Amino acid sequence: LYADEPWAFSPLIGTMYRINVQRLPQDPEPSSAEDLFKLTGWPTFPTPEGNEDMKEAQYVQDDTSALFYLPSSSSEIDESLGADVGTVHNLRGTGSEANPHAEKARANFFHSEEHRKKVKFTARDVVTADFANGFLDFNDLAVILPYTAGMKFDLKRMWDGRPVRYFCKNKSTGQVYFVIEFNIMDLNN
Repeated sequence: LYADEPWAFSPLIGTMYRINVQRLPQDPEPSSAEDLFKLTGWPTFPTPEGNEDMKEAQYVQDDTSALFYLPSSSSEIDESLGADVGTVHNLRGTGSEANPHAEKARANFFHSEEHRKKVKFTARDVVTADFANGFLDFNDLAVILPYTAGMKFDLKRMWDGRPVRYFCKNKSTGQVYFVIEFNIMDLNN
């Protein structure tokens, strides 16, 4: 449970809590992310409040099926990626034919390194992800070990005041794509 720089490498696409990929009809023009999300054709950025078109909150819905269609077609599956119609259907977590367990299908499919290597992200793929960590309970500042009937370790005793950071980076090159940081403000409240 302790290291100077604790780490665990895992493939982002297989381990994020929820991932949604939507393929744009054409390559985007260089701009800020804020400006791009305002363009027609871009997916609505999920927020707890939703938006004016929605009556309730909007959250990331797991759906990576867009990655499996030919770049020139939104209806023809690229069979060279190792997925058939049934697999793509299982990865679809939105729409009228949504699989309510799409996140499990995604984790199972992308568990295979061979599958991960075949799927390529392009500039047209808008990826929205929802971060969660089932091992950390930030309400109690505890690590919860799975399959142990709720065994917990109190992190307050080991915490040295530094922020908790999750890095998304390229394992081979070390290039950092983004960082999620938690700052614990007051242990007494």
